[in-house]
Amino acid sequence: MHVFRNGLKRLRFRWRCMKWDVHPRDPFFTEDHKHYFDVGRECLRNLERGLALAGRELADVQRLLEFASGHGRLIRHLVRIVPPERVWACEIDPEALDFTRERFGVHGILSQLVPDRVDLGDSYEAINATSIFTHLPKRLWIPWLQKLAQHLSPGGIFVFTAQGAHSVQRAGELYNITETALARLRADFGNTGFGYAEYPRDPSGRDASSYGTTVTSREFVERELREAGLTTIDFQALGLDKHQDVYVAARPSRVSGDQLRRG
Repeated sequence: MHVFRNGLKRLRFRWRCMKWDVHPRDPFFTEDHKHYFDVGRECLRNLERGLALAGRELADVQRLLEFASGHGRLIRHLVRIVPPERVWACEIDPEALDFTRERFGVHGILSQLVPDRVDLGDSYEAINATSIFTHLPKRLWIPWLQKLAQHLSPGGIFVFTAQGAHSVQRAGELYNITETALARLRADFGNTGFGYAEYPRDPSGRDASSYGTTVTSREFVERELREAGLTTIDFQALGLDKHQDVYVAARPSRVSGDQLRRG
């Protein structure tokens, strides 16, 4: 009977995936399917808000990059506003990328762990990165931030999420990390504004040393944005799912003579 019930549960789950056009291995799609769609729509609103702060409208964007696009949790909502031929999805999981391209008609870029191995193509007027800077160690966090900044057009908008002080307090509750790793994460966050802890085992098969849980202070993030040539124009603590902080940064439209001499 137990086997039968488990089998029936799996069949119901796959039926829901087909009904709502969701990949069955999308890790964000659980029994609480309403939450899945609500968060996707919230990501869309954050992107629209970021563009509005710069006097832009999402529908007018000609080139948009969704970095770490997963199985299209945001893109399924995004393409109702922006034509799919103007949207590029970048994802490290080839199966997830294929699903997103085929289902939603967007362009696809297969990502890699190291930024130098990825060709993002031309620059973009808007870049969105949800729930990726929440998982990278510093040796990848900073290079990826710089890589994305380099591909942002003058006047372009970069919207992304990070985990801040609130997540430091709840890290042990939210994530399956050891007490030793948790203590180190909290100490590093307190000392440098950046804390990282590996997951004991990453179910996706990724290298645990390259994908865990990351917490960053606002001061750390905004300093790295300045180093990458971007200006922070908005910050929302717990702005996504009452859990992740939302940053909006912009590349200045004009570069001063001093900046050119420094560059």
